[in-house]
Amino acid sequence: MNYSASFCHCPVIFARYTATTVSKVFRKPGELKHKIFEERCVMAKYRQKIGWSLLILLILGIGIGMISPYVRLGPAQSRIALDPSFPILYVVLVIHIFLAFLALISGPFQFIKGLRQNYRTIHRYIGRIYLSCVLISGIAAFVVGLTSNDFTRQTAFLMLDVLWLLSAFKAYRAIRQRKITQHYTWMVRNYALTLVAVVARIIVPLSILVRVLRGQLSLPINISQVLDTTLGAGIWLALVLNLVLAEWLILQKTVRGQGDDRKIAGRTMSKQMDEISL
Repeated sequence: MNYSASFCHCPVIFARYTATTVSKVFRKPGELKHKIFEERCVMAKYRQKIGWSLLILLILGIGIGMISPYVRLGPAQSRIALDPSFPILYVVLVIHIFLAFLALISGPFQFIKGLRQNYRTIHRYIGRIYLSCVLISGIAAFVVGLTSNDFTRQTAFLMLDVLWLLSAFKAYRAIRQRKITQHYTWMVRNYALTLVAVVARIIVPLSILVRVLRGQLSLPINISQVLDTTLGAGIWLALVLNLVLAEWLILQKTVRGQGDDRKIAGRTMSKQMDEISL
């Protein structure tokens, strides 16, 4: 081994290491804060992509299970009790379920920042499809809710339906008035209400499992009878949870936006002071 060559390179290596260390030590505080801010933004975007991917997979899994009994258009396979005196109820139910599923799978694309900023025409078309599905499905859901014999389930359906249609109207009116921030917040609330169909289908099986483990239900289970007693409470619980989560997300975005504005203003002022001092 040629030790002399290695020793010859030592001053060069030491100089590079010293220069790097000195640059880190004497780096301006503003540059460090800016770098940390950029790293946090990258991590936030990465977490957001993972979250949306998991949500879409969950929606597809539960949504396919939601519409599967109605694909063959057989009233005998309906999971909701039908009123024989109202034959058109099954048609209304199918319209509600399929359009709600379409709203579920199209909703996440409305919140993709790159799509909103770079492909506004596509964003508008998806938004129109989404709100149209909510409108028609909401009207159909109102009819289905009125035919329910269970008071808890009926009030849950009707409350969800009223809030669903109202928030969709608020979102549409806000965008027509060019109020982008209000439009975004109402769309968050509206999609949270759309996701009640998914969350309720997680809560109801879990509640049934808890009742079985506590000995309140015995096997085998009569699914239709159990659903009649638990579906209404599941919808109410999902409704409250989703609205609380939606308001929390809106608040977090508002606070984060104000913090980003202060950081940008601080960096601008610091840059101006550096220019003045020079």
